[in-house]
Amino acid sequence: MQARKNLAFLGALGITLAALAWLAFRTGTRFDRIRYPCQRASFQIVLLGIPLVGLFVVGNTARNKKWSKKRIVSLVLGLLGAAIVLLIASNSYLFTVIYSTLSPEMSYAQNKDLTITELHSDEPVSTVYVARGRDAAGGLQSLLSLMDDNGVSIYKTSQREGIIEKKDTVLIKINGEWQERGGTNTDLLKAFIQKVVDHPEGFVGEVVVVENGQWAIYLDSDRSNAEDKTQSHQKVASYFESQGYKVSLYDWTQIGGTAGKVTIIEESEKEKDGYVDMPGGVSYPVFTTKFDTRISLKDGIWKEEEGEYDKSQLKFINMPVLKSHSLMGLTGATKHYMGVLSTSLCNDGFDQHQGMIDEGLMGRMMAQVIYPDLNLMDANYIGVSSRGPASSYESAYRANLVLAAQDPIALDYYAGKYILYPLTKFERHNPDSQDVKKTTSYGRYPYNAFHQYLASSEKELKKTGYRITMDEKEIQVFVAASPRKSI
Repeated sequence: MQARKNLAFLGALGITLAALAWLAFRTGTRFDRIRYPCQRASFQIVLLGIPLVGLFVVGNTARNKKWSKKRIVSLVLGLLGAAIVLLIASNSYLFTVIYSTLSPEMSYAQNKDLTITELHSDEPVSTVYVARGRDAAGGLQSLLSLMDDNGVSIYKTSQREGIIEKKDTVLIKINGEWQERGGTNTDLLKAFIQKVVDHPEGFVGEVVVVENGQWAIYLDSDRSNAEDKTQSHQKVASYFESQGYKVSLYDWTQIGGTAGKVTIIEESEKEKDGYVDMPGGVSYPVFTTKFDTRISLKDGIWKEEEGEYDKSQLKFINMPVLKSHSLMGLTGATKHYMGVLSTSLCNDGFDQHQGMIDEGLMGRMMAQVIYPDLNLMDANYIGVSSRGPASSYESAYRANLVLAAQDPIALDYYAGKYILYPLTKFERHNPDSQDVKKTTSYGRYPYNAFHQYLASSEKELKKTGYRITMDEKEIQVFVAASPRKSI
């Protein structure tokens, strides 16, 4: 009997120490990683294991010192109560306190006066548009007018070329993995959807707001990125649905993220929603919307009468937030595709971040699955936090900017070099940085991870014939905001 108790004690102690070792190994000197799912699970095991080991110690001590039953019961109940309280608290207050203590937030912002720069090119490959407004809706209006003045219309009609037709199904990929200023601005989302449904020929298509938060998802949060912080992505979708439009939200996390159950399916699957796993780290969702539209992100909309997918009426709008990223340097249009694939299926010899740097994984996703019809970058509040990609209300820099381009590489290059980098003077935000050193401070990824993942994605896209660039001499930038300067 005593041998069994000893074995149980050693088992509980071993599991607790193993969880503690795993927590220390996975977190290292990067305390911000403690918020990741595996680390949080390890943390909870440690919090539960300590009182459990304590029970064995109390039992052994009580037997040797012949404590009274009343004293033993009191101590046991106290330890169990402490375990329950700590386990519950680890999901809320305690976790927040520990995280805030170990990883104090700092702002990288060094320059409070941001001047928007125009770029001129004799032989432009790509064009970036920049606008500033009093609010997100005003900025978007200025941006779309600027694009229209330069021959790019958001509307495709019988009279002119453009992006969105009246019968299209429009997927809007937002950032819903982070709360506060880390997620896509819902005022911008609402203003853009309003533009879509205001199609001059009468919109009769469908709009679906999509995201794969991988390890966390906040699509209906009351800590949203908006003037009204309770205006969530879900509330925006519901508002338009209540007006009679086919507007809905689909959470890819539930079929392809570590926060949900990963469901692997074949492309031919017509009933079940899930992710198709392809070689080279590539994966993509196949799903049915609230309004019974069957969509393969790779092949388009299922047409029952034809018995095949049709991609001609599927449009993909990539709507990232411009912000700092503690591992990859910068989050923008390119890295935003991390919320398209399933990181749980990145099992081809590299993790998702190393795949971005070495394999051009985000560019590969665009080339093999779906290339954005428009990249609409939210820079109303720019994330300059040391905890990036998290971005709090307090730390974010209010710029009131919106940027757009059909080339995600050129857009990220410009946003990094001429917006985020001038704000922070932090070389990791400079797309031209050549510093390749690796340190534990950045998860052992290169100091110039931003430059490297842009370059590798550019290479992947050029393989398949896309006209993109990160060469500044080939980028022209039109600005509908002041103050500004020209180069």
